[in-house]
Parts: sequence; C-alpha cells; structure tokens
Amino acid sequence: MGDFKIYSVKASNCGRQFSGRFKATDMRDATNQAVEHLNQWGRGWNVRINELKNQKLALKQWDESN
Repeated sequence: MGDFKIYSVKASNCGRQFSGRFKATDMRDATNQAVEHLNQWGRGWNVRINELKNQKLALKQWDESN
C-alpha cells in the first residue's frame, strides 16, 4: 500500500449537503470511500473531491483527531 493523502469531499443532493475528509492512497481510493459513504443516503450526489495542498498539516490533523 502506498503513502496516504488527505482528500476533501463536498457533496450535495436535492438540498442535502455533506462535507468531510478521507484518508486515501490516491484519488480513486478517495472516490470509492466517498461513494460508499454517500450511498448510505441514496444515489444522485453531485460530488467534488480535492487533494489538500498542505498534506503535512492535513495528515497531522487527521492523526490528532482519529
């Protein structure tokens, strides 16, 4: 397994909104995690995923909160 990165996720669906972060090996892994999480509340989400620019800080914050 490769190095991990933190990805920001923002999604909306018929007035419902979700925002969060996922720790993933790559964009595909982050996308799969987001799909799995959002499918709990149905399909049809408009999703935007971004790799956070300051990975060192993001990983530190992730480790502190988890």
